[in-house]
Amino acid sequence: MAYSQVKNIGAFFSAVVALVLAAFFCFFRIGFDNSGDTSLFSVFTVLATSWFIILLPSGIRHIQQRFNIKEKESWLVCDAMILLLALFFVISAGILVAFTGMNISLLFVVIGVTLFAWCAFDCLRQVKPLVLIPAGLLIILYSLWLMGLVWGSGYLNPLFYEGVFYGFGHVDTLYHSSIAGMLKTYGIVSTGLNGVPFTGYHFGSHLIFAHLSSLLKIKTITFYQLGFPVIIIPLFINVMLSFVFEIRRLVLPDMKFNIGTDIKFWILLIIMQIGVLNFGFYNLFDYAIRYDRYISESYAFSIIISLLLLSLFARFWSTNKEEGFTPGNSLFLLVIVPIIVGFIVLAKASIGYLIMVLGWYFFLRMRLYRRPIFAISFILMCILSIASYIVAFHPYLVLNLGSHSVHSGAGDTPLTIINSSLMRNIVRIIPHILLPVYFLLYYFLAITFIGLRIYKTKVRTLGMFYEAVRRNEFVDIETVVILALFGFLPGVFLFINSGGEGYFADYQGIIAMLFLLAYLPRFLPDKNSIKFFKGNICISRKMIDVFLFLIFSFFVVAMVFYAKAKFHHTLEQNIDYRIAIINKRDQPISFSDIEKQFRREKNIGKTLALIRPLYNKDSISNGLKKNARYKLMKSVSVLGELPHYEKNKTLLFASNVESCWYSSKKRGHVPFIMPALTEIALIDGLPPFGDKAHEIYFLKGYYPFYQPRERPQSSADKNPAVLCVKVKQMGFSQLIVVDSNNGEIRKFKCRNINVLKRSK
Repeated sequence: MAYSQVKNIGAFFSAVVALVLAAFFCFFRIGFDNSGDTSLFSVFTVLATSWFIILLPSGIRHIQQRFNIKEKESWLVCDAMILLLALFFVISAGILVAFTGMNISLLFVVIGVTLFAWCAFDCLRQVKPLVLIPAGLLIILYSLWLMGLVWGSGYLNPLFYEGVFYGFGHVDTLYHSSIAGMLKTYGIVSTGLNGVPFTGYHFGSHLIFAHLSSLLKIKTITFYQLGFPVIIIPLFINVMLSFVFEIRRLVLPDMKFNIGTDIKFWILLIIMQIGVLNFGFYNLFDYAIRYDRYISESYAFSIIISLLLLSLFARFWSTNKEEGFTPGNSLFLLVIVPIIVGFIVLAKASIGYLIMVLGWYFFLRMRLYRRPIFAISFILMCILSIASYIVAFHPYLVLNLGSHSVHSGAGDTPLTIINSSLMRNIVRIIPHILLPVYFLLYYFLAITFIGLRIYKTKVRTLGMFYEAVRRNEFVDIETVVILALFGFLPGVFLFINSGGEGYFADYQGIIAMLFLLAYLPRFLPDKNSIKFFKGNICISRKMIDVFLFLIFSFFVVAMVFYAKAKFHHTLEQNIDYRIAIINKRDQPISFSDIEKQFRREKNIGKTLALIRPLYNKDSISNGLKKNARYKLMKSVSVLGELPHYEKNKTLLFASNVESCWYSSKKRGHVPFIMPALTEIALIDGLPPFGDKAHEIYFLKGYYPFYQPRERPQSSADKNPAVLCVKVKQMGFSQLIVVDSNNGEIRKFKCRNINVLKRSK
């Protein structure tokens, strides 16, 4: 099978995953008001835009084949470059929509649907009918697992908007959505709690999500619940596959690869991502195989861009030897590489750091400084990376220099592994005796790849290894080792809150996994008999196939159970949300109660009778109306639909916040609710004076660029005339006051400081 067809099947696989996730988003919202952001048309628009981005390289290849245009090997027309251009097109379109109000998303819908229809026809006719059923089951299984990670982790939820008004909603999601909303409305990196002071954060993904939400005509909070799972996650899968195919094309150019029938490839792809060994075992396994790449939006997006860059470099390096330095190659080194690296730093500092370390290592090891164009490229890359970091984090550099860098906790020995944030987070949940096993599991993919790679090249001495490195035969091994080593060090020498050291250390596992998949044909036993001892003792190919089949069967069964567990958790959250919303005494109080009753009575009909009202539109509507915050929910929806030009000149004041929100114990997320859901910045929206529950949030960094209240808020502080003075001083011209108790909305024009005019 030609590599063009291989890439088409990989892209189609990702597009089908997007389709399954979009379908389940609609399923989880059955019975709710699905107008506006969550309408079927909006979901389909998001899905078709995802198809446009993922399938554009396949579409271009189809056009080339249709008109007998020979596919070039240049980096300019490789999949990675076309995917970057597809992202550039949709982001530019989002910017255009924000400034002009034009609705051009239909263009991407038409192209996306056309690409999907053609790709489905082209791919399905190449796959044998007997393969379609297991392939479909694998896609559904994989999608269920992804769904459990994305919507079952507690951060995102198809019912997130409604859940916020019932006390649900994770502070991280609201925090990031607030930043994206402020970027969308004001073009400023801020959380919008009291005006729009600059917030130091790697905001690259927030900026992209803001523009994509503009294009799709949905709010940023909806993009996080819908756009991230349906666009970004499938794109991540497609980029990983594209990287694997690019490396395999480079290192195994003559080896046949029929991806349509190679079930081993797909099973290993899913197994290595799911990490099925952690199913049913000690928590050690669950912590050793982290899933931040599918949960953290900024981490996922930065990995996508970094893999596209590495794919581009692989294609550039393989073709440059034949082409020499053309103007196009100079463009790549002097413009594209520095800009992409700078953006990676802006999207996620941890991935930017690792890419820079890789650049430093190969720049010095291969003595690229002897070639002026590489030297200039590297200098530009360093300049843009430093500039990006300063742009993202300069408030931290000014306000908190030193406190967020070197670990120096009171009473601790500085710069020691045992007192590092990495070890503290590990030891907190893993017994000391299991630490060696933990590290073996954590670096299992890297160790496996390095071991198999060296074994298959028959390098047996350090001298042979050194010579192979000198001849650049082990660039892949060097990459994994450098990422593993320098990804581990920040967790040792830096004080990083909330397990953030994993954003440095996990990257090596992703790259090692992709290298393993790329080299898979070389690593698997060949068709000949394999001799384990000298002499005539050997094991037949048939015995090897049986052994591999048994191993694969075990992993597939474990994978099924783990995917089922993840989906079960997502369904449990969805049911519990519905029970809380309907709030009827004759209804079960939780999903676990339904399960217990089913296990006790074994009556499917009775169980369905309990669940059916939870999906009834009238029951849900009546339940929402009984909520004390229902009127506020409707008002927030109205404010979220205001046109961009009106939001841009407005600050929002929420009155009676204390009585509406701060009576519950879980209230750390409350300040971010209004800016996240409306995309309008607050005036005087910080937590109440003396609220001890928020002290930890100030310490964790959710409010690092705001000063806590020094006194209780007085009635005079809530006067629209006083508020309007502050609004005008902050550079805005309109104040909107919304009553948190009854949802009443009042608008005031703050044309000048001494004049207050009530809007109609």
